[in-house]
This record gives sequence, C-alpha cells and structure tokens, in this order.
Amino acid sequence: MKKTNKILIVHTGGLGDMLMSQPSVNALRRDNQDATIDFLGRPGPMQVFASNKGLSRLIPFPSSPKNIANSFKVLARLAELRLRRYDELYLFQPILNKESCRRLGLLVKIINAGKSIGRKNCFGSDFVNLAVPENADLHEVERMMSVAKKGLCVSVAETDFCLPFAVPNLAETGKIAHIPYAVLSPGGTKKFRRWPAENFIELSHRLTVSGLDTVFVGDKSERDVFPGKDEGFPLRAQNLIGRTDLHGLCRLIKAARLVIANDSGTMHLANALDVPVVGIFGSGDAVRTGPYRRGKARIVDSSPMACKPCYDAICDSMLCMKSISVDSVWNTAKELLVNHIYRDEDERTHY
Repeated sequence: MKKTNKILIVHTGGLGDMLMSQPSVNALRRDNQDATIDFLGRPGPMQVFASNKGLSRLIPFPSSPKNIANSFKVLARLAELRLRRYDELYLFQPILNKESCRRLGLLVKIINAGKSIGRKNCFGSDFVNLAVPENADLHEVERMMSVAKKGLCVSVAETDFCLPFAVPNLAETGKIAHIPYAVLSPGGTKKFRRWPAENFIELSHRLTVSGLDTVFVGDKSERDVFPGKDEGFPLRAQNLIGRTDLHGLCRLIKAARLVIANDSGTMHLANALDVPVVGIFGSGDAVRTGPYRRGKARIVDSSPMACKPCYDAICDSMLCMKSISVDSVWNTAKELLVNHIYRDEDERTHY
C-alpha cells in the first residue's frame, strides 16, 4: 500500500466551521503522523489553527471570485495546489446547494489529488472518489469526523480545540468599567440569520438591571447592525463591534459570565471556551450546527416551519427570527446563569 505523504484539508467556511472541524483535523494527524497536512481555508477564520501543531501549512484561499481579477487569483491558487500533487484531499465542507456543488466540484477536479474524500452529493453526481453518506441525525462535528475516518467511524471521543490564546488578560479586552459582564453578539455572516438588533438592546437593558454589564462584539463587516451611534444603549454597555481581533475576542469571551449570540462563529467560540452560551436559531439547523458541548450551552429555536432549514442567500420575511421573543431568550439566559454561575443564594436573588 502506497504511503500517504501529502494531505490537503479543504473548508472555506467561517469561524464556526473552523472550530467544529478541529477534532477531525486532529484525528487526521493522529492517523497520519508522518504526513504533511495542509489546510486550505479563508484567511481570517483559519487563524483558529494558529497554535495547532498538527498542521504543516495554512493556505489562504482568495476571496470569492466577484470579478475577473479575483477569478484569476482563485485559479492561480488552485493550479499551485495541483502542482503539489497531494496524495489525499479531505473535503470537510458540506454541499448545501447547487452553487456550492459546482464550485467545490471544480476545486476538487483542478487540485486533482490522488484520492479525494468528501460527502455524498444530493445535487448531482459525486465528484470525489469516496463519498461518505450524510446522516441527518449527526452534528456537523461528527459529520466531518466521518469524512476524516472515511466513513468507518463517526464517534467523537474528544473535542480537542486548539485556540490561539494562552491566559485571558482582562487588561487587553478594552476599557470595561464594571465586571462581571455578558457578551452579546448580534451579528452573523448571513444577515437573515440575525435576530433583530433591538431585541439585543432589550436584553442588554435586562442584564444591566440584573447586575451584569454588557459588551457587544462582532467583526468589521457587522458594524451595520447598529447604524446609529449606540442610541438606546444602556449606560454600562460597550459597543466593540469591529474593534477586536480573534485573540481579543477569545479573551473577552473567556472572562465573560455569559454569551448570547446568533447562530454564528461567536456562539461556537464561546462553546469551545466552555463559557455559558445561549445560541439563537431561526433558519439554521440547531441539531446539525448548534453548540456541540451541551453542558453549558442552550438553544432558543424558532417554531417549526416548512422552509427550515434554509440555506438560501437571502430571505425577505425573516419570520423565523422575528418569531423568537425576547422573553424566551431572557428566560433561557437566566436559567444558565442560575445553574452555572450564580450558585450562591445571595447572588440568586438578582434573578
């Protein structure tokens, strides 16, 4: 049997996808201790692998081909990868629609690894050598593990996340006037998966009254969540959206008493850091991509709808997100705080 010397892992998803893929990345390293293992992904989210010594090289994938110049950059990077002659390519990324089927199929074909392993394709013929059937009952962490194990095993014995920080340093998290505090993440890559921003403001008010300051977080692309200059913010709330890098976000979340976030990378980051987190789900699939470690995590999901789960790029109504009440999220947050944070009777009286 030919020895596997070069492996390429491919996933061009966001921060949450990178976090959920880490156990599978580590499993591949354990199974191929002498191989070179490279990872192809988006430059920002891929930084969660910065301290993962199991990967030989992090290869940034150019932004989506929105114009001819970017298209040439994508093709040049794929041609470069083709020349490396990988023995195996593991496509961790799910095939969610016809567009991703076309795009990922072209990627696999151009790179032309000796063997490609990915998921069963329901939008056309399979374009990988080994297509692992999807199991609707499994979490995304386990689905990626089934690809890493070539369909032979889907159990995840450990969620060994390798995050790019050492010890939380509150001095570097911004000018937080009062602690303890909660982190609120009202953004998300897909705008139609964002709970209404005014609901997060209401949560901030309630948390402040209950004794917790609030810190709003998000990346630079999410600054449009609050287009004004923090109108309506509680006096003890801070808007740090677009003002922290990944390392700073890790430190902020690690030191927080609670995180409330949309179905997003921030939710998965809090879960990986073992911080109590409430995930708000509308059109997404909470069974598939909810917090994997459920001990300190809770999900507030919308009512069942015929269009759920939805992987479309836009939604005009956003009925699923609008149907989730502030009270339902608030009551879930209180339960987490009481059971995992405020066990002392004096502190329980706040709630």
